[in-house]
Amino acid sequence: MRKRGCFKLLVIVSSMTFVSTALFYLALWPALKIKIIKKSLFSINIAIDNYNIDYPNYKITTNTAENTSKLLGNNGRNKRYLNSRTVVIKKGILIDYWDRPLIFQTVNGNTNVFSSGKNKIVGDSDDIRSEHNK
Repeated sequence: MRKRGCFKLLVIVSSMTFVSTALFYLALWPALKIKIIKKSLFSINIAIDNYNIDYPNYKITTNTAENTSKLLGNNGRNKRYLNSRTVVIKKGILIDYWDRPLIFQTVNGNTNVFSSGKNKIVGDSDDIRSEHNK
């Protein structure tokens, strides 16, 4: 009799774990992922703004491994403009959660960074931009 009660409890706990995990991945994770990306984009945009103020003749306008390295502290002042823990980097390039390079766009001398989003198409409603984007 006691084994049957333990088995029922195990089934109930396992079922609750499955349902809560499914709920997280289907309902909460996509929204959380976008929030994390927006925060990361905000940090990158601020870092680029600060770097471009310090180095007005060598502005960062493209997503390259060399520019990422500069933002991470490999520059004339050895100043870290960006924390590697707040961004996703692959082969030196800043990327989003869908493994796509972030897009750098320069408008009126200001560089803004955004993600093409889950569908990986630039310029549609799926794009993710931070509040910093002008």
